Amino acid sequence: MENYFVISEDSYLLAEKLKEVGSQHDLNPGEALQPADWHDFAQVICSQALFAETQMILVDFAEMAKWQLPDDKSIARTLEAHGNVLVVTLLGRPDKRLKLYKLMTSACQVVELKPPRGNDLNRWVVERAKELGGNIDGAAAAHLVFLAGSDLQTLNSELGKLVNYSEKIDRQTVDELTVRTLQAGIFDLVDAAAEGKTQRALQLVEELYTGNADTPYLLQMLARQYRLLFQVLFHKSRGLGSSQVEKEMGLHPYVFGKLWKQAALVDQQHCARALQQLAEADYQFKTGHPSGLALLQAVLVKMAKK
Repeated sequence: MENYFVISEDSYLLAEKLKEVGSQHDLNPGEALQPADWHDFAQVICSQALFAETQMILVDFAEMAKWQLPDDKSIARTLEAHGNVLVVTLLGRPDKRLKLYKLMTSACQVVELKPPRGNDLNRWVVERAKELGGNIDGAAAAHLVFLAGSDLQTLNSELGKLVNYSEKIDRQTVDELTVRTLQAGIFDLVDAAAEGKTQRALQLVEELYTGNADTPYLLQMLARQYRLLFQVLFHKSRGLGSSQVEKEMGLHPYVFGKLWKQAALVDQQHCARALQQLAEADYQFKTGHPSGLALLQAVLVKMAKK
């Protein structure tokens, strides 16, 4: 009997752990049995090993929680009396108050995988590039994280694409080939508005809007960026240096570095005015006039005025 309860907020880490468990037991996760309900689960886990080789049984915790389950003692007995390899996966943060969670943690080997963050994530990118046969320096790795986000599956896909293009990966290659996240687009948009580059701001917001980022979300993301800038400027006004402000705000070092540079382009008055204009635009959106791209363009014209 082998029971694993694998918990992570990152799907890539879950998939890699499944491969590892499969390798340990000479099993293929792609051939794992995935029961649809408790009745199916109880039959598969208790009888399969009597008639065939050991099987891997894969269950999603969130789905299992929806099943019509027997009493706790019956669940515990079933989990103790089998000869297969059971892997229960939980994608996200667990609710430790749930009875089922407590049952799983008592009957299974708990494996909690925390995604790397900050500089640890940059190092993960560097090491993963090496595993894929490439080489990326720390600065380019940090830029890749900024553009592609922190999801490991996305980063792994982007690295695969970059390594196929060139074994040596620099910032220019990252810029040319990486699919940019909305966060990176918002930074560029605020840069353009802060520098008074109205046409550039209008071009960028149209690209974001036509790329399926809807109006309320763009307004929300712009407001978040200006609130962060306001916080940076407030801390600077208190006499704090960049390292102190970075610690106060708890952002990814590379993201903070870009934010710190962006803060040099604006002052608190500009941020306050931009936030007021975004709040008015949000109200106009909710009351239906104007809407969509026209609304976003109108507010950016105002925000880009020096």
